[in-house]
Amino acid sequence: MTPETLAALCLALPGAYEDEPFGPGTLVYRVRSVPDKAGKIFALLNGGSDAGGATRFNLKCEPEAALSLRATHPEVVPGYHMDKKHWNTVRFGGDAPVTLELTRLRELIEDSYDLVVASLPRAHQERLKWIGLGRGDADRDDSEHSDGGRSDGTAGHPGGYYSDDPGNARNPDDTAR
Repeated sequence: MTPETLAALCLALPGAYEDEPFGPGTLVYRVRSVPDKAGKIFALLNGGSDAGGATRFNLKCEPEAALSLRATHPEVVPGYHMDKKHWNTVRFGGDAPVTLELTRLRELIEDSYDLVVASLPRAHQERLKWIGLGRGDADRDDSEHSDGGRSDGTAGHPGGYYSDDPGNARNPDDTAR
């Protein structure tokens, strides 16, 4: 997995854009639902490397799923410079182990985005043509997998956000390298 790949996955989501509010080096991915207003953050790509030489990528997460992911995947740790209850950091490169499949990392990005969009007013969700509309949070079933994933590999999204991309084959052998 490269920073460029992560950026492309984030920017492919409806209303997503990148900025650097913390200065050069930390790329922030937000969803904007209203023109000329700052969007809400759903991911951060920290510039530089940690002590182990790994790059850090922060994603919002449901608290129970966050704990499960940390227990299951050694490269997932509490959110770097974030609320540890609601944010995870995925370390990649350097000394970071690789246990997350690329398809699962895509789902985690989608889930982070969905958590943020779900908190927006319905009119903003409609403006984004958010595919979560109509199912509501009450219909969301994250219990099929202990780490919050869904058995169909779509993270609760019909076809997923990336399904129109012909290069997006959901290959179970892909890993987040």
